[in-house]
Amino acid sequence: MTLRINWRPISLTTSRVQLNTTTLF
Repeated sequence: MTLRINWRPISLTTSRVQLNTTTLF
């Protein structure tokens, strides 16, 4: 997950992380 966030933009990463957490939880 860290690698993905690394090569991804910050804004997109934030939204992605939020969506991911929502999907996981």
